[in-house]
Amino acid sequence: MKLFNKPIHREDLLPVIQSGIFIAIVSGLLVGAIKLMVEETFGLYLQLIFTVVIAFYIARRIKNAYQEYHIVYSIIGIFAYIIAFYIMNVTYLIGFFFMRNIDVFSWELLRIILNPLYSFSFFDVRSPLFFEIENILELIFFLVGSIYTFIKTK
Repeated sequence: MKLFNKPIHREDLLPVIQSGIFIAIVSGLLVGAIKLMVEETFGLYLQLIFTVVIAFYIARRIKNAYQEYHIVYSIIGIFAYIIAFYIMNVTYLIGFFFMRNIDVFSWELLRIILNPLYSFSFFDVRSPLFFEIENILELIFFLVGSIYTFIKTK
């Protein structure tokens, strides 16, 4: 717990928060659009790789935003990673339905698309699909991305 005893410098904290929010939104939108393009064009499911790509961009951006390390910066990086993953899935779903001429902005469909339980359904232990290989791989890659973000922001 020694790291929490260190002071957090305001001149470091605000750029880290700004960078975390910015890169979460930008990488989520960009990677979601690339994921949609790759899946629709080539039929390849590469979400596992895209989660690691998001972790790489977030860790690099946050590491460049501070002068002196504090553990709070790694925690901000984890939150930015989770937000970017959610935005990636929302971007993908909106594009997926839009390409099929389905009214994306109907209330019923927006409730489904914006529901975070859909984006993070691989965490649901009660699901009958929890022990399938694809779900386990997605869970492992998500955790690897989270750990990578935490470690590389130091």
